[in-house]
Amino acid sequence: MAHFKYQIVYESILDEIRSGKIKPGEKLSDIDDLKEMHKTSSITINRALNELQINGYIERIKGTGSFVSHKNDKNEVHVETASQFSGQFISCIIPFDSNHNSFLQGVEQVSRQRNLMFTIHNSQFSAKLERDILCDVRRKGAAGIIIYPVSDTENLDLYTKMLQDDYPFVVIDRKLKSLEHSFVSSSNTKSFYDITEYLINKNHRKIGFIAGKMTLSSTSERFQGYCRALSDAGIEVDKRLVKENFFVQTSQPNGAEIQKLIKQLISSPLNITALACANDFIASMIIQQSTALGIKIPQDLSITGFDNLDFTPYLNPPLTTISHPFIDIGKEAADLLADMIQNQRIVIKTARFPALIIERESVSCLK
Repeated sequence: MAHFKYQIVYESILDEIRSGKIKPGEKLSDIDDLKEMHKTSSITINRALNELQINGYIERIKGTGSFVSHKNDKNEVHVETASQFSGQFISCIIPFDSNHNSFLQGVEQVSRQRNLMFTIHNSQFSAKLERDILCDVRRKGAAGIIIYPVSDTENLDLYTKMLQDDYPFVVIDRKLKSLEHSFVSSSNTKSFYDITEYLINKNHRKIGFIAGKMTLSSTSERFQGYCRALSDAGIEVDKRLVKENFFVQTSQPNGAEIQKLIKQLISSPLNITALACANDFIASMIIQQSTALGIKIPQDLSITGFDNLDFTPYLNPPLTTISHPFIDIGKEAADLLADMIQNQRIVIKTARFPALIIERESVSCLK
């Protein structure tokens, strides 16, 4: 029985999720509505939502809302901790809760086939926490690690030591600077080429690019795809249309600054008609702030994302984006790691998988 108000709210929402009243991918009521419904404060509601997120039941997207995680559907990943088995185990370190749940499904499928168990650790986009987890799982006897690094330049001393020790690990999404290591990802350059070409085929010529840290290998590869698609179409890359340092996953976005940027991009002399975003978090924030300005998506401005995260079908309008084969990436990473562990031989291999455009309603065709 719950003793605190936030626990009552937590259990009420959890009952609705487990009963199927709120389905995977669907958005929860806004905080104001939940306050009214439960006759309590914003602090209590936020505490309950934070607990639901920590336990993997929901995803909270800043500026967008809370969504039921697909972890709760029929494909739920079953995670066992190191204390629950006696055999070898591997550890997955990722910088988010469960946005890439299908990736974990792929890891789980192969791990079970290869008689390995696995633990999951959330580095929360913190290089320090990532470092602590890396040290901790090695100390506790993990046979190998699959790592989605926070950055490609942080903790390089630890990764270098792992290579020197012939310790098995596989990196996903972004390569580590100046190190030769096994790596699995989608084809970032080709995928962003395709989404940019998609906009060009919709008669857009003034296409902006907006990203987080351009020095990340995954982001720079996407930027390369953007540039190549424009060049192949005979469109010159205009640096004024390229914006970076948008970190909406890890910091509270400044709505006023984003609105200022949007107004600058759509006004003379830039006059963009489309914005290709390096990830879905950025795209969702651009949609939200554009709507606040009275800019209609896609009539006034077309938006594309990248990743096809759980919340993208539920944006207004639903987001056109790129879908990665996360299950295949997870399977390949786990297979590669299992081979190194069971053959006791380190292999340096790179695998890239093609991605697909998911066409929804955030892009218009210009006449």
